[in-house]
Amino acid sequence: MCTLRFLGGASIEGPEGPVAGPAVQARRLAFLARLAVARGQPVSRDKLIAMLWPESAPESARHSEREMIYVLNHELKDAPVEVVGNGLRIDPGRCASDVAAFQTAIESGDLKRAVELYGGGFLDGLFLKDALEFEEWAREERDRFARAYAQALEELAENASQRGDHSKAVSWWRDLVAHDPYSGRATVRLMESLAAAGDRAEALRQADAHAVQMREAFNAAPDGAVTELADRLRAEPTKGTEARTVTTAAGRRMALPQSVRRHWLRAAVVAPILGLAVWYITLKDDGAGPEQAPGATAAPAIAVLPFSVRGEELAVLREGMVDLLSTGLDGAGGLRAIPASTLLVRWREHVPGEETPELTTALEVARRARAQYALVGSVVTVDSDVRIVVSIYDANTDERLGQAQVEGSPDNVLPLVDRLAVDVLRVILQRGEEELPEIDLTRLMTTSPKALKAYLEGEVHFRHFDLAAAGEAYRQAVEADSTFALAHYQLSKVYWWDETGATIPLSRSHIRRAVQLADRLPARQAVLVRAVFAQLHQTSDPVETLRQAVQMYPDDVEIWYLLGEALLHIPAAMASPEEIDQAFERAVELDPRNEQYLWHYLHLAWNIHGDSLLAAWRLKMYERVDPADPFVREGRLALDLAFGDSVAQGEAMTQLRSEEDTQLARYVAFTFLFQPRFVALERVMRLLLERRADSQTSRLAEELFYAFRVDAFWHGRLRQALLYLDDPGMSAGYRAETAYNAFRVGLPIPEETLEQALDPALIDSVAPRFAVFYAGAFAADRGRWPDHADAIVEFERRAEKALGDTDSIVARRNLGAVRALEGYALWQQGQPKAALPMLEDRHALNPWRVVRPWLGQLYLELGHLRDAERVYRSHTYYGRGGSLWTEPLSQRQLGKIYEQLEEYDKARESYEYFVEYWQDADPELQPMVEEARQAIIRLKGLRRE
Repeated sequence: MCTLRFLGGASIEGPEGPVAGPAVQARRLAFLARLAVARGQPVSRDKLIAMLWPESAPESARHSEREMIYVLNHELKDAPVEVVGNGLRIDPGRCASDVAAFQTAIESGDLKRAVELYGGGFLDGLFLKDALEFEEWAREERDRFARAYAQALEELAENASQRGDHSKAVSWWRDLVAHDPYSGRATVRLMESLAAAGDRAEALRQADAHAVQMREAFNAAPDGAVTELADRLRAEPTKGTEARTVTTAAGRRMALPQSVRRHWLRAAVVAPILGLAVWYITLKDDGAGPEQAPGATAAPAIAVLPFSVRGEELAVLREGMVDLLSTGLDGAGGLRAIPASTLLVRWREHVPGEETPELTTALEVARRARAQYALVGSVVTVDSDVRIVVSIYDANTDERLGQAQVEGSPDNVLPLVDRLAVDVLRVILQRGEEELPEIDLTRLMTTSPKALKAYLEGEVHFRHFDLAAAGEAYRQAVEADSTFALAHYQLSKVYWWDETGATIPLSRSHIRRAVQLADRLPARQAVLVRAVFAQLHQTSDPVETLRQAVQMYPDDVEIWYLLGEALLHIPAAMASPEEIDQAFERAVELDPRNEQYLWHYLHLAWNIHGDSLLAAWRLKMYERVDPADPFVREGRLALDLAFGDSVAQGEAMTQLRSEEDTQLARYVAFTFLFQPRFVALERVMRLLLERRADSQTSRLAEELFYAFRVDAFWHGRLRQALLYLDDPGMSAGYRAETAYNAFRVGLPIPEETLEQALDPALIDSVAPRFAVFYAGAFAADRGRWPDHADAIVEFERRAEKALGDTDSIVARRNLGAVRALEGYALWQQGQPKAALPMLEDRHALNPWRVVRPWLGQLYLELGHLRDAERVYRSHTYYGRGGSLWTEPLSQRQLGKIYEQLEEYDKARESYEYFVEYWQDADPELQPMVEEARQAIIRLKGLRRE
């Protein structure tokens, strides 16, 4: 019998020791790994061919697969690879695997055994360069196994702590820190356990080691929670030190001005608000530019300022030299370059048009961009050649440090820039030739002069948000050089931002191509490309990568924007509303004229803060950039409805009623007002439902869905909400989702209504996916296991079909449903620990809204209060009505959690939020309100010691 080992490498062991020869060729090991993860279940032969031979002709690929089966069965003696219908499997009785044993141990709760089996990263060191689909799958599985291992270590450590066995807890936490040395949370828990064991000195050494790790790996500051705990341990008496949980920096509230943080502000009229907003904008504009991100300790920065250019044929190099030199210098010699996008925003604030400014003005731009060094240059033609000269300045002192100059053919600009960049480094670093890094822009960009010129023109258009011209330029660049990775990436962004949405498939195609060419990208852009690809294709979670990237590159506006997008759209990130807002705020500070960034920033002012001053201020920022944008009109109507007097509100409603179509009312409602504290939302919702004859079927179903949520979840008016549920305009998918969610949070939904909305007959091949999912979940609640199994089979069938249609995103969504339903079943069958990693899986969390509440309840059941808090504090995002809000029922749950954590002020605040919005709840729901009122009374005057 053979044993396959894929955790920590890729190898095969036979009865006589390690297997060598043809069986351990890389593609054969990859083939075995794919079957081993399936644990004896057949894997489609077509799927295997698509993964391992994507570039081969169909007949050639099938021949390769048949040959592989023959070789493996011959070499491994017992013929472990079996053909089952149109699938292949490994017979576990003939060939065991560490991945199968690991998964079984996790699911059965044998965590010590699982930890023993985990030998390292899945398929560590195995790479198939021409099988992108396989590499994506392997990365995904590697992440999954690593998370399960980390969760097992954490649970073992927590259990040891609860038993008072601090030395064992220290051992488990040490293993977790070794597994994830950059985790501030794991380091804090290790430090707490060491302190509880009486070894405060070692706890402080762990804090120092974490700081060194972060500095050496990312040139970043240590996690704020680690620093905070270390400071407290140093300040506490030597004896009797007690370890306490520390909230990480990401969980803190934003440090907004007090006037902005007043969540309950209600203004009488809008005009005074706009006056205050203008005053606040003036204060913001008088600042010296954006501050560095809190806690970031990035490398010294170089600002490459726009060059003066003589010669119309060289005009593209005015900003082009900023792009090229910044790319060449970024990361070289321990320095970083201010991104061209950020630098040119600062430049345009101080330099009108195409003027060449005074030197003092140019250096002021570099200082405002937070650069230590500034490059001021020129490009001129000399006969048939081009001469590029750059002067290097200390931006803080205005001292000229030196000069660099190159000359050569304009058709070979990149080698000239390479030489120029090395000379710049020689001046700044004061090192000899042999000590300077090699710079090769042709490797990172293109060898085609035509492609380079088109790309640089595209960059100018893109920075002015002329997407049509930018797209045409980038298309010319990739036509001239199909391996130009940066051009593919930029073209993917142009296609993604097309308002019609028709070019989304093209966007995905070009980002995939950029990923395939990632080795031809600069380090910073490689991070961006992989993060965007992971988010679009749901192959992995980009959030942690982006969080680390903003520490390394605190002035890169695109990274901040992508982080905000990831935190907003990826439920598995469990991001708090404040963290999302901070990311977009930083993006807007770096580029205050980008409409994409401002749109999100304004959106969040309404849906996170609900604050009149903040909403008016951000709307004014947007209006200054594009006063004709319909978004401005919608925002002003929303201001009147939310904060205006009765006259302003009446005029706004009259304007909404005067529109022939309901589109304006929908935008006002779901973009601005979809938050419990805006009572005007109900008036607009009633208007939408009154105008139902004007609504498309899908719109009406969505409006009824939101109306149910507003009444049932936000205000406890379940009787009214049930009328919406019975409305024939409510689609089966929405009806199943609303009924099930209300049932799961404990609202008294009539049994007949539940059975109708969640009828097992919904589990068929034509029903909406949400209907199938919630009917399957309800079957588990009722113990109807055959119906639950049918739902899983249906999602597996849909996943297979999606893979056959080469739609990996839909396939992952359906497989996420399988994982979520299987995990929920384990929980309902009394196996909460086995269910936990399945419900924590990002593929289960991201597309299925109810999984997060499940996870919160499961954390509470297992006593993981901090994890439960993180779930209930995290934002909620809903599709086309994409809005953030804090639901009163989540606040009620948070109140209970904070009471157990003895954080009484937070508990009281959460209960007060719930009572405010549920005070007029239905009589049968009033006991919940009274319970919260009594908690408020009980908590008054209590403080945690």
